[in-house]
Amino acid sequence: MARLLGVDEQKLLSAAPMEVLDPQDGTVLGRLFESLVALSLQTYAQANESRVSQFRSGNVDREVDFIVHRGDRTNVAFGVKLARQVDDHDVRHLLRLRRHLGDDLVDMVVVDTGTTAYRRSDGVAVVTFALLGP
Repeated sequence: MARLLGVDEQKLLSAAPMEVLDPQDGTVLGRLFESLVALSLQTYAQANESRVSQFRSGNVDREVDFIVHRGDRTNVAFGVKLARQVDDHDVRHLLRLRRHLGDDLVDMVVVDTGTTAYRRSDGVAVVTFALLGP
């Protein structure tokens, strides 16, 4: 993939924006990981008659990577982190969305690169990408 994008290892791990990708903060590798999660979620959602969207405010101070919607106002929010551990900073936008949507948000999930899945004390599920599936 790196060769197709014309990047070497240093650029892959750098925060420098690329023209082919959305120039947000983060590494190219992180954006590729988020794209892989997006493809997976879209596939699973379509198989379950759901759709996937994103939420970003204009100045990106509020961002939820993906929201999976079902027709019955059921929503599951997903954050994506190219990290092995998730902290409070990583879930702040999910918790803000829960306060806004209330019961219409049935779950919150952070997909990471860790080795285990667990639920945090604030209710956010942390699921390693390897365990993500229908």
